[in-house]
Amino acid sequence: MRKVWTNLSGIDEWPVVDLHAGLIERFVRRVELDNPTAFAALRGRPVMYLANHQVAMESVLFNVLLSALSEVPVKIVAKKEHRQSWIGQLIDIAGRYPNARQPVPILYFDRSEPSSFFGVLENFRSALKDAAFSLMVHVDGTRATSSRARTLQVSAILLDFALEMNLPVVPVRFIGGLPEDPVSTRLEYPFRYGQQDIRVGSPISPDALREFSLAERSKFVVNAINALAPKDEVPLPAHPGWPNCEGAVLLESMRFASHLCEESRNVLARADNDRVGTPAPGPWITEFAAFLRSTHI
Repeated sequence: MRKVWTNLSGIDEWPVVDLHAGLIERFVRRVELDNPTAFAALRGRPVMYLANHQVAMESVLFNVLLSALSEVPVKIVAKKEHRQSWIGQLIDIAGRYPNARQPVPILYFDRSEPSSFFGVLENFRSALKDAAFSLMVHVDGTRATSSRARTLQVSAILLDFALEMNLPVVPVRFIGGLPEDPVSTRLEYPFRYGQQDIRVGSPISPDALREFSLAERSKFVVNAINALAPKDEVPLPAHPGWPNCEGAVLLESMRFASHLCEESRNVLARADNDRVGTPAPGPWITEFAAFLRSTHI
């Protein structure tokens, strides 16, 4: 993961990667490939990932992990409200890191204007003219509140676009982030700070999809996503090596990452108001430390 993102950003080590690595170590138990051979055959090629949706954090971690595993940056479709969320703030701060270059990870759309989704697809189409990108969509549209939730439909617009762009469709299931009994509010991170598995199904080729009628096509993809769910899904427990921090989750996840560069240590020292023995921070480090301290999710 670090190697791929070094190539994408042009930076060997920086706090943003350390933060993402810490979050992955804490909240992702494993990535499962149902068909490793087929997945490897698509490495370097754009695809369309269609997934369920359990918690907010999974989108960020999926982007980092699958971009690295597939060697193709992933763009995720999200509602425009995420611009103001901690996810949008993190993306903005990362984009201001000196001399960093990285692809825009999220394509925002306005749910109150369904037609804006066509603009998102056009944006993605334009991006493909310059480089290889994959697209990921949570087809349920919003986060579930129970592990029993199943995907009910996949938009014909998405499948038509996949065929038009000749994109293989890859079903994805996020597992273990929710309890069976519905939670009272949609979650930012896995239930009780637990972990998740990311299960990646067998790719569905455009030619295979073209053999179905429109209605059959959608049903086939829905079934492929739901087939990835275990029969008795339960919340995965927290990583045994992590403290149960109920405050600044981002800050604490970065703190206990297995590797920290010097700048990351400076960020943490700044966040702890510990200025003794640390170099004077630049404006970006000061801003990033303040963001980590203030983000309670």
